[in-house]
Amino acid sequence: SRRRHTNRDVTGVQTCALPIFKVIFPRALDSHQLSFALGETLAHLNFLVGRGEMVRAPGADGIDRYRCV
Repeated sequence: SRRRHTNRDVTGVQTCALPIFKVIFPRALDSHQLSFALGETLAHLNFLVGRGEMVRAPGADGIDRYRCV
């Protein structure tokens, strides 16, 4: 559920993967860890898209944005 990890309703909030990445992996990472952590973040987001809990929309700047539904 979209309220599993937070006390506030995030329906309609749109963001790219970076702020979510920083929540999941708050500590400093080396370049090797960084690539795996980014892949893991994107995998989580795509899982939620597949479940219908989020939608992904490409931005005009080429950066995908994710939004809870």
